[in-house]
Amino acid sequence: MSKKLLFPLLFFIVSVSAAQTKLDTLSTDVADLKKKATALEWLKKFNLSAYVQMQYQHADTVGIKSYAGGDFPAQSKDRFRIRRGRIKLEFEHKGNKGVVNYYATAQINFSETGVNFIEAYGRITDPWLNTFSVTGGMMNRPFGYEVAFSSRNRETPERMRLNQILFPNERDLGFMLSIEPPKYMKKASFFKINAGIYSGTGLPNAEIDSRKDFIGQLILRKEFMDGKIKLAGGASYYNGGVLQSTNNYYFIEKDTTGLLRYMKHTDSTTLNKKFFKREYIGFDLQLTASYKIGSTTIRGEYTFGNEPGTSTSDGTPIALGSDIYNRRFDGFYAYFIQTFTHKVKGGNFSHDFVFKYDWFDPNTRVTGKDLSTANDARTSLADVKYQTFGVGYIFRPTDYFKLMLYYDIVKNETTRINGYTRDLNDNVFTLRTQFLFDSRWFNK
Repeated sequence: MSKKLLFPLLFFIVSVSAAQTKLDTLSTDVADLKKKATALEWLKKFNLSAYVQMQYQHADTVGIKSYAGGDFPAQSKDRFRIRRGRIKLEFEHKGNKGVVNYYATAQINFSETGVNFIEAYGRITDPWLNTFSVTGGMMNRPFGYEVAFSSRNRETPERMRLNQILFPNERDLGFMLSIEPPKYMKKASFFKINAGIYSGTGLPNAEIDSRKDFIGQLILRKEFMDGKIKLAGGASYYNGGVLQSTNNYYFIEKDTTGLLRYMKHTDSTTLNKKFFKREYIGFDLQLTASYKIGSTTIRGEYTFGNEPGTSTSDGTPIALGSDIYNRRFDGFYAYFIQTFTHKVKGGNFSHDFVFKYDWFDPNTRVTGKDLSTANDARTSLADVKYQTFGVGYIFRPTDYFKLMLYYDIVKNETTRINGYTRDLNDNVFTLRTQFLFDSRWFNK
């Protein structure tokens, strides 16, 4: 082969080899990009959020018993505390039509007193109709509106007294079936049905008997004027029981003089066999009207039923070994929230003016001065009706910060029970800051 042909041939071979190397490198780069894109898509399925509520509180009197974040120390009426510190990890997998068909979450709470798990559950939704779901784990109990309404969004420092007593820590262990047509089924997406079976003791308490409690809920919702007016409401039902673990139990009945009082019953044959009815019925309603300068929100909820408690507690027993005191109760709350929003450079400022009223009467059969330790030594704080008037202001300059000023005016009924013959001085002022992070912001 002549030199004239050799050099062009060598140049051609080297050029082809170099081109092939570049193609191989490019193919590798494309494959790497596809892997990274796939990994990025999977990362988008995860969400991390966190918030911390740091607050200062002042009470009228030292050492008061309070539902504004717990009782005050015996010698204190002023306190700092981290009311809630939450870190929540979520995973969502969307199927056809953008519906989340698989969801799982775990959440912890931290404060100056320690760290604990407060939520961990998963939910799977059918991929055909995207309507039927099953949820299992530690989750909010589906009763009413306020119980499941997130503390990071709620306009008051705490839930109403009734919900704190009947649904402590809001969550319980169990399974729930839900029926909720997706939004693209416009004619059917106006309702949701929840039905669940739960332990009944609430978290972090262990089970104390073999019986499970049932909770059912119906939610209806409708929008008007292109979503400017939103109306929703629901009905809830709770059916459970508390085990008779001692020989004695009490019902409020008339004595020989016709006076209503706790009447003692003794029956050893039903010990550890009989369950006392724990039954709640609730109705709730929410209305929001939005307009150019803000919005107006009105909420209300009424709950009544039967609650087996103890001599000194109107909540459900979380341990065996106490005589059961059966009471009829009712409770109500109403919110009025006026929001004003105005634009500033780089965003919006929001101002919420909040008014709330609630009552909880743990013993509707005997009230006021008919509650008397002289007539019935078994009456106690667990029988006293409370009303709370709340007024507050919230400033929200960004999505990740909130300042709250709130004042609770607490009124107990006047009775003849020792220690509750007058209205106690137990009003509470709360100043709270909330700092929030949510990785969903990066996906907007």
